[in-house]
Amino acid sequence: MKKILVIRFSSIGDIVLTTPVVRCLKNQLKDIELHVLTKKKFSNLYKRNPYVDKVFEFDNSIKDNIRELKTENYDYIVDLQKNKRSKRVTASLRCPYSSFPKLNFKKFLLATFKINLMPDIHIVDRYFEAVKDLGVKNDFKGLDFFISPENQYDITVEATVINADLKPQGIYRVKTDSAEFDAYTTTGNYYKNDIVMVQIPNGNYSNPKYILGRRSDGDEDYKFNLKL
Repeated sequence: MKKILVIRFSSIGDIVLTTPVVRCLKNQLKDIELHVLTKKKFSNLYKRNPYVDKVFEFDNSIKDNIRELKTENYDYIVDLQKNKRSKRVTASLRCPYSSFPKLNFKKFLLATFKINLMPDIHIVDRYFEAVKDLGVKNDFKGLDFFISPENQYDITVEATVINADLKPQGIYRVKTDSAEFDAYTTTGNYYKNDIVMVQIPNGNYSNPKYILGRRSDGDEDYKFNLKL
């Protein structure tokens, strides 16, 4: 059995965006043991993930983690963080690894000078660049977010899109019989069963509540099966 280590330290949104890679690694490669290295405060996002066999977590220093990771004898590392700290890990473990195009300079140009040289490719698809040499491809089943059973409540909200001008990050205006609110999909491609974050105004737009759900099929009408 081969061992693969996935590195993603933070944060909540970025970790959720890595879940298709984790799922496809586990489902498309035979007989692998999949481990993850992440920050302690985000570790539950991976611990509840059925595709992850083991989670290594840290607070500030990864020195102790590196010593422990060396004993695992990994066959491959997938670096989905790509910073100095993750490069320290890959250099210390001395095994084959791959990463993804982070495009920091292009993001700097866009944020600072409004010069847009960013490629027309979603971050999820850029993450998959890190595993293409392993033959792993996007299954287009959307993102994963696993909530412990005691924290799940089934609610169905039927909403109709009233703003057809879909923005790049998947933000669109929807309405129900009793309210209007904003819904955010977590990918720009609107995959079937994609995770949706719905903002509920709750009478106070400066302090809205957010709940997570999944988008179902539909052209005009959308049904969100939400998990609080």
